[in-house]
Amino acid sequence: MGLTFTMEWDAKSQEALRRKLAVSRSKTGVGLPHVMTDPVDAFIYDLGHAVMRHASDRSPVDTGKMKKSLRFTWGPWGARVDAKKPAGWVDWGTKPHWPPVKALQGWARRHGIPAFLVARKIAKDGTERTDWFGGAIKDAQRDLPGILRRACAKIESNWAR
Repeated sequence: MGLTFTMEWDAKSQEALRRKLAVSRSKTGVGLPHVMTDPVDAFIYDLGHAVMRHASDRSPVDTGKMKKSLRFTWGPWGARVDAKKPAGWVDWGTKPHWPPVKALQGWARRHGIPAFLVARKIAKDGTERTDWFGGAIKDAQRDLPGILRRACAKIESNWAR
């Protein structure tokens, strides 16, 4: 189970807003689409990038594969941060279950524990929640005032032109 944090917007709504701002520009002579849309795009990019940075910082490290699986994508639809399997199970933890011993052998060998004992522990207690990805989103929320301040400053700077 992978994890995804997505910020997206409806392209039709975005285009409708750009058209309305273009009409406003033709009436007032003020370049509103550039004034507003560039800083809004930068705001979405900066917030998505903050989630990616915090997810990378918080990622549990054994082999480093989970951290390497993090991907940040950006486009006209929004920003997205993805992490591949088993990121969801590591983030949320699991209920008690018998995992396949073969899947645990690498981890158990690196930690000097027999894989069967690890499987038995998971069967008894499940796995612990790490909240590394969810915590990254919360950390990025703490960055939000600064990101918003930068976007507002860009709008103000663009407006002054």
